Amino acid sequence: MALSVTSSRKSVLGNRMARHVSAFAISVFVALLWVGPTHAALQALPSLVAIADPTLGDSWVHAVEPVQATIGLNSRQLFVDEGIAKSLGLDHSTVDNSILALGVAFSISLIFVVKLARTNRRRARAAELANAVLQLQIDEKEWAEGELRNSLEVSSRLGRIVDDTSNEIYVYDVEFFRFIQVNRGARSNLGYEMKELKDLTAFEIKPEITEDAFLEIILPLWTGSTELQVFETMHRREDGSTYPVEVRLQLSRAETPPVFVEIVQDITERRNVEHERAAYSEHLEQEVEERTAELAVINGRLAYTARQAKVANEAKSEFLANMSHELRTPLNAIIGITEMLIEDAEADNPESLDPLQRVHRAGDHLLMVINDILDLSKIEAGRMELNPERFDVFGLLHDVMGTAQPLADRNDNHLVLDASEDLGDLDADPLRIKQILLNLLSNACKFTRGGEVRLSVQRRPDADGKEELRFDISDTGIGITDAQMQMLFTAFTQADSSTTRKFGGTGLGLAICRELSKMMGGGVVAESEPGKGSTFSLHLPTAAEGNGAAGLPVADQRPASYCNNGMSAGSAGTP
Repeated sequence: MALSVTSSRKSVLGNRMARHVSAFAISVFVALLWVGPTHAALQALPSLVAIADPTLGDSWVHAVEPVQATIGLNSRQLFVDEGIAKSLGLDHSTVDNSILALGVAFSISLIFVVKLARTNRRRARAAELANAVLQLQIDEKEWAEGELRNSLEVSSRLGRIVDDTSNEIYVYDVEFFRFIQVNRGARSNLGYEMKELKDLTAFEIKPEITEDAFLEIILPLWTGSTELQVFETMHRREDGSTYPVEVRLQLSRAETPPVFVEIVQDITERRNVEHERAAYSEHLEQEVEERTAELAVINGRLAYTARQAKVANEAKSEFLANMSHELRTPLNAIIGITEMLIEDAEADNPESLDPLQRVHRAGDHLLMVINDILDLSKIEAGRMELNPERFDVFGLLHDVMGTAQPLADRNDNHLVLDASEDLGDLDADPLRIKQILLNLLSNACKFTRGGEVRLSVQRRPDADGKEELRFDISDTGIGITDAQMQMLFTAFTQADSSTTRKFGGTGLGLAICRELSKMMGGGVVAESEPGKGSTFSLHLPTAAEGNGAAGLPVADQRPASYCNNGMSAGSAGTP
């Protein structure tokens, strides 16, 4: 388009210039033919030059004069020499005037040609500039039209999306709250046509909200204190039915005048889920209350059963504690008489010695079992008492080793005492300490055959920095596994069921040892590795600190259960 405009303008300018040049040249030539004297033509030449191009002035005249003279002379000579003038019947003056007129006409024509060429170039540049400006305006217009088309397409697309969305979108005025625009989703949910909605106001489709209440909702938007109001209410359809909605209300000040824009979401499904959740929660609470009531009944029954069991256990322990004299007295009599018969048999009747010794061993074993049961019953009944006194520790160890030596000899074990004679004195119950040590040594000798049983004693600080006595009884016997150690200090329990059959024992010794050591402010721990033996350690404070040492019943200072299944190691069984 720009090229065609430029070409047409150049063609017009060229034709116009050619016509003007031709007409002017002919006019000048004809006029000068009638000029007589040469000097008259020369006098007219400056005026003609000034008219043709005022910017040239006299410089052109002076430049043309020698040319004219030269042309005149040469022409005259040409006409004379060649005889052309003669053949044409012209004289010298006529030839001079004609040639001069031709030269002047040629010069003036040249001046007009130059001027017209300059004018043409200026006009061409102006035309090019105008054409460029025009093309720029055309390009800007096309770009603006393209942007407008894109904007209209985007607006149209957004309008279709907004109109087709399932959410309800309302636009209404700020004066009467009448609907200006309502999308298709809102019209579908409400059941109204657009022409019907234009007669309604924003609060008329909200049965729960009055006009005054609606004014209170929009007031913060109008004052600018908030940009968005979110609330839940009900929408009423054309048929009178209602459904719950969540409303997000804004005031759009981009429009003139401003309008309210309301985006509404149907929350019927959410309300149903909330109702179901509330109903389920209520049902769970009811079930929890019922189960709690049932558990309360069960706990009451268990508590009653536990009280009954406790009463029965206390009665049992009380009975066994009271039966201590009745059980031990006959056994002591049997054992004493058996010892007398053994002495007589050794002197008079050796054949009856073996049966009497069996009776004596059976009596001793039965007395040991009864003593363990009675001691345990006293501990459970809280009637076990200690009798602390100050005694020499090494002397007590010497007595214990003498008593345990026959137990070691029975299984060909080597009994070793590793203790210094300057261990000093100890404030405790020597009878109970001896009972604990003999019990532990008996276990070590029973579960070791042809090995070594060692009793090591030393004074050393405990974890709190206080001085204590530590008695370590180690053996090279069968040892015990980790699983067996979990029930090591439990009453009436041994490592496994085969232990009782093979080694004997009631499973009460370790439980009693531990409770007695606690009564004296100490404890018993064990370490063991299967196949490599065990080590049981009794640690006691050097100063009497426990209540038991003062002679109080064990029930006043022992834990709720005298059993402890949490030891890291232990022996294979108890006597």
